[in-house]
Formats: sequence, C-alpha cells, structure tokens
Amino acid sequence: LVESGFFLSKNDVQNVVDNFKFVYDFDLRNPSVFSGKYVSRFGESVKHDFYDCPMYGSIFNQNNKDKIKNIFSSLADENKYPMYLHCTHGADRTGTVVFLLQLLLGVDEEAAIKEYRLTAFQYSTYADSNSIDVVIEGLKSFDGETLNEKVYSYLVDNIGVTPEEIESVKNILLE
Repeated sequence: LVESGFFLSKNDVQNVVDNFKFVYDFDLRNPSVFSGKYVSRFGESVKHDFYDCPMYGSIFNQNNKDKIKNIFSSLADENKYPMYLHCTHGADRTGTVVFLLQLLLGVDEEAAIKEYRLTAFQYSTYADSNSIDVVIEGLKSFDGETLNEKVYSYLVDNIGVTPEEIESVKNILLE
C-alpha cells in the first residue's frame, strides 16, 4: 500500500478496502495520539486496535513484555487477516516488529537487516540505517546459533509467546 502524504482520497480508501479486503487495522501506535473515538481509515467495518508498541532496544525492557506478547499473540489470530499493520511512519515500531517477524519466519538475517536498512529512506524521528543494531545486539543474549533462533528464544522464553502462537503466525504468513 503506497499512500501519498499519509492521506488517501475517499475513492482510494474504498479501492484499498475492495482490493485488499482488510478486516483489521493493526495500529502499533499509542492511543494517546488521538482524542475521541478513532475509526480506521478503511472505514467502520474494519476493526481497529492500538498496541502501544515499543521500538528498538525498548523491546527488551521488562516493562514492555506484555506489549510484545500482546502483539505476537494477536498476530497469531487468523481472524485478524488480512490486516493493515502500521504505525505513523512505518519505520520505528513497524520496522522493529517486521524485523522480528521476518527473522521468526526464517528470512535470512542479512536479508532482514538489509530490508530494515531500507527504512532509513523513510522519514522518521529515530530510524536511520543503524537503528536496528540495538535490536541485533539485544538478541545476541538469547539462546540459538542464528538470529532466527534467537528471536524464537526471545519471544518464547523471555516474552511468553507460546510455541503454538509462533506456529500459528508461521502458518498464516507462510501459506
């Protein structure tokens, strides 16, 4: 989905809804960015939830464990697909979650790092091509030989995502 300046015309929104058939707006932002009731840009028929996602090194803060667990448990729910997963710029929170997802799904670590580094082309307060390095360093403390194995260990052994939820995410996204 490519947006022009974050705003889509009403016609464009309807085309996106019709083509992608989104049922869920998976919003990684904090709900405090809006006052009042937020309605998905794809209309009231698309369920919307805020996830208040931490980014970069803050994913390793013990106070954020429940947030990360909630995100990955929700990603394991097949009823939330197809979804529109996003934050404000698609770089910081989304970049961190997608990086973890790619590694969890078996994407080669060099390819996942390269993909993230492309995020630096997007305007963001924090993202630059090296922003993901703190995540890579943090993952090194977990069990496993590869970053792919370390992400699994981080999510299951540290965060509390169940192996069944991991399998569900894989089944949904790798089908």
